Amino acid sequence: MEDIPSVVAKIVESAKAEACLDVKPALAAFVARTVVLEAPEEFPPDQQLTERDVVALVKRCVARLAEADSPQMETLRMQVEFESVFKATEEHLAAKAAEVAGRIAALKNAVVSIEANGGSEFELINNVYRQVYQLLVFATCDGQEADLAVEREVAAALESVFPKIGVKAFRSLDHEVQKQQMDELISIVKGIRVFNWHLGKGGVGLEDTAELVRRSADQLLTNVRVEHKAAESLRKDFESVLVYVHRLPASERPPVADMQRWRQEL
Repeated sequence: MEDIPSVVAKIVESAKAEACLDVKPALAAFVARTVVLEAPEEFPPDQQLTERDVVALVKRCVARLAEADSPQMETLRMQVEFESVFKATEEHLAAKAAEVAGRIAALKNAVVSIEANGGSEFELINNVYRQVYQLLVFATCDGQEADLAVEREVAAALESVFPKIGVKAFRSLDHEVQKQQMDELISIVKGIRVFNWHLGKGGVGLEDTAELVRRSADQLLTNVRVEHKAAESLRKDFESVLVYVHRLPASERPPVADMQRWRQEL
């Protein structure tokens, strides 16, 4: 088949030019796939489409997109919207994680790059220790703003596993080894905060992720059950109406178009 992005682009362009429709590429691709699956004998998915085939496919897709008050198209739009939002959410989370990781890397580089600059050893040790502390506050909060209680907890955890007396030995290590040790410090301090949270004696700002997920899942399941019950009731009403009108004399039945629309909605 012709290059898919090319076909999708033609559908988007034709929809705007011929039907004044602003169609997202994702919806155009979804409709094209639907049309191909509905008519594989006309548009063989495993064969190269001719230019005439592409024109016919684009035309059929635009016609489908331009359908007014179409249950099928509304269903496709909802599905595409869901997938688009899901993808956008994934990308946002990935970008946020990358941003945090980049900031952590910059903070680690700042630590290993600290020089005495003519100051005393005491000042150098304090400077390194302060930078390590700032790294831990940022990393253990995943980039979120930390309040005073969190800062105090991180300071206490840092002092317990990496007292200032260890800075001199830390500074003597290779830069990459220093970074590895800072990664270990991040994990250890996070672990201390989680342990304190489980004991009920710290872990300010931490949440029980498993419990939050369980609550969200329970609420979602409840909502789905309510929606399903309402949809099932509506389905039975539609079914009863269709059975009833089919039993009417032909002269008393609603227009065929209306009955076809009811079947589509059902």
